[in-house]
Amino acid sequence: MNTTFLTRRAFSSVLSIFILLSISFILFRLLPGDPISLMFRDPRLTQDQLAYLREKFGLDKPLWEQYFIYL
Repeated sequence: MNTTFLTRRAFSSVLSIFILLSISFILFRLLPGDPISLMFRDPRLTQDQLAYLREKFGLDKPLWEQYFIYL
């Protein structure tokens, strides 16, 4: 087999996966609402508990940092 073909094919596959992951991250960030508020709709949760969950899931970090964690 031609190694150039395999190299191009591998690079194209990695690039495709990177693009798909980036698009899915952007689409999920564009959805309305806060993920923590949507996942945990219990009215008994306090704001401190919601803040703790945001911190635990990394949603309090800057968007670029969340992106690199996602990758």
